[in-house]
Amino acid sequence: LVLGSSGGARTISTLANIIIAVTVFEMPLQQAIDAPRFFYEDGKVQMETRIESVTIEYLKQLGHEVHLRTDYNGYFGIAQGIKIDSRTGELTGAADPRGEGIADRNQIN
Repeated sequence: LVLGSSGGARTISTLANIIIAVTVFEMPLQQAIDAPRFFYEDGKVQMETRIESVTIEYLKQLGHEVHLRTDYNGYFGIAQGIKIDSRTGELTGAADPRGEGIADRNQIN
């Protein structure tokens, strides 16, 4: 798995979100990059606005302070990635819809 992200202070948590989604939850790379993200900062769980309300309520019940980020259009961290299948050597690229990347060389003009 080869990943990169812009996002300043959120870069590490952006990449961690994606790595966990791919390796633990076995999401396809594009789905993992597309998924809403969260990070912990200033004693709060900071989340993109696309996080499901049931998740937010559950975290609050556990005692977490949750803050939905509306800056940056509710998004943070723009990531790109390549997944290499260790068995077949097949490469799968994924581009973040939050940015302008393209993962399919056939789409390049």
